[in-house]
Parts: sequence; structure tokens; C-alpha cells
Amino acid sequence: MKLAKRVLPLLLCLLLLVPQTAFAAAPTPSTASRSVQTVYLYGQPVTLYTYLLNGENYVRLHDLAWYCSAGSSAFSARWSGADSAVYLTTGGIYISGGTENLVHTPGAISTSLIQPDPYTLYVDGEPVSVRSYTINGYGYYNLRELCAALGMSVEWDASLRTIVLREQQSSGTKTILVDAGHGGSDPGAISSWLGNESGINLDVATRLAELLRSAGFNVVETRTGNQTVTLAERQELIKSLQPDLVVSVHHNASESRTGSGATVLAQIADQYGGPSRQLAELLNSEYASLGRPINSIVFRRGWRGDYYAILRAAAEVSVPAVISEYAFIDNASDWRAVDSAQDRAAEAQAIYRAVCDWFELQSQ
Repeated sequence: MKLAKRVLPLLLCLLLLVPQTAFAAAPTPSTASRSVQTVYLYGQPVTLYTYLLNGENYVRLHDLAWYCSAGSSAFSARWSGADSAVYLTTGGIYISGGTENLVHTPGAISTSLIQPDPYTLYVDGEPVSVRSYTINGYGYYNLRELCAALGMSVEWDASLRTIVLREQQSSGTKTILVDAGHGGSDPGAISSWLGNESGINLDVATRLAELLRSAGFNVVETRTGNQTVTLAERQELIKSLQPDLVVSVHHNASESRTGSGATVLAQIADQYGGPSRQLAELLNSEYASLGRPINSIVFRRGWRGDYYAILRAAAEVSVPAVISEYAFIDNASDWRAVDSAQDRAAEAQAIYRAVCDWFELQSQ
């Protein structure tokens, strides 16, 4: 009994001396500044207002939860003052507090305003070690560590100068890059009746992306608005993402303004048979069912391989790719094939059906 009385206090002292790594407050950073980061999440650009502490990005938990709620990496967040804890549940529904992504002016901030965060973070009931601070009354968490705890990865895309957050995918999930051709300073073909090709491309590509996501595909879009995305940037995205398929949505024009019908461009390696030719044939079949005249599949060679940059970049990383030219929008009659929202929805649905059938063929 006397031995126990001596040992217990000693054990307690030893426990107090053990570093509590998972729950210890992070030291006050020596450098701090505000920053605005462009982030790709679910294949779309979003804006996160972050603090750069000791050269690392820290994000407000509200903001990340808000953006993640739109897809498969959604999580709920519950703050408990009673036990000084924050509980995150993956797959849960985030309830908006109305204060997400509050704008702040970039610039220096005094480190004296940054306090260690007193809350312990739990993910799915398990404590996790994520460095965090309280700034202006809100908890800011190390972006890379927080995403890792939620099953997401954080990558830096040097070509786009953006952060790419990738959600955790099941091994069977297929990734499709949907490319809306042209955009921003590049209008593409110009129609006297429909305006710029870039807007038509975006409308069809957006509809296609929504259909594919609803079917369980992981979809990345090269653009989601009328922004300029250069061919070089699209090529770099293909090479860094290495998706299972690239579908580039375009609409045609000709010098004579008499061209008509649907044309699909495929990779030269598949001229006599292969995955991109298979998809082109499926697309032509779907387009024909909508009453579109069908032109021959185009295989055009350049001095570095495929003549078209999108097809060439995909071929360089062994990714099947096609470019769809559904109608000639400068033709006095052909433009009517995409004249209405209903027509453009039908075009997107045709591409969607062809893509689904193509993946079914690949699995056989």
C-alpha cells in the first residue's frame, strides 16, 4: 500500500511531462499576412480568403465546409463550448451560418492578434491533430492538414497558379474532363444569329457536366464562366489531371459559311480503330438520331502528333479524347440545331449517352 502511494504521484508527474502532440496549442506564428487564394474544388474555381502563417495557408472552417457541401466531400460542423471541441462528420450536411467567405482586405496583420485555438478537433468521433488559431473570433485551420483529416488532398497547379483540392474517390470512379472550347478573350466562331461560339460551348458543356455528375462520374471542367483559358493551360490541366476521358465541346464554322452537319475529331492513333474512334462513332450515332447530318470523323496529323492541341496533350498521357463540332453556327440553316435551350440540352444528352455507352464498352 505504501508503495502504491509513492508510485501513483510519480506516474502522474510523468504523464504531465509527456508531450501532448495531438492536442497541444500551436506556437504563435512569427509571420502572418492575409491572402486570397484561387482554389479548384470539384473541378470548379472557388475563392478562399486565407491567412498565410509562417508560409502556410490557414482557412476558416466555415468557408471550407460551405464549398465542400456542394459535392461528395461534404461534412457537417458542430462547435461545443461545453467540452471545448469541434466535431466534424464526413458526409454530413453543413448548415450555413450566413457568414461564409467574408471578404477581407489583403495585407499584413499583426501576430499579436493571433491566438492559439483552444478547441480540440474531432473527425467522425476521432481526435485529429490539425494546427489552428483563433483570428478575429474565428477558427482558422491549416489547409493541408485539415483536408488530410477529411480525406482530401491538396495540390499546387503551377501552370494555373491555383490550389487544387481533390476529394476522396472510390477506386471505381471515372474522371472526365469536360472542356468548353474558347472563352473570354477568345470568342471562337461568331454567328450572326447566335453570337459567340464560346457561349454556346459553355452552355452545352455545363449541361453535360451536370448529367455526368448525376451519373456518378468525377467531372472536371476547364471553365465554368466566360473566362480566358489558354490552350497551354488546358494542355497542362490534361497532363496534370490525367483523366479517364476528355470531351471538348465546340461548334463549327467555315469560310464559305455553307458547312453543315456534325463533325467529331478523334486522335490519329485511333484512325483504324481505338477508344477515341469508338467514342466518335457513338457520338455520330447519337447525333444522327437527333436528325443531324453526319460528316466523316476527322483524324488530322501535325508535325508533333495530333494537329489539335487538346487531342495531342491527351495522347501524350495516353488519355482518349475527342472534339465535338455539333453544328455550323455561321450557316443560315445549320445554326437552328442549337438555337434554343431545348436544342442545346438535347445535344448535351446525346454526348452524355455516348460517353456512358463508351465506358460500358471499355469495361467489357
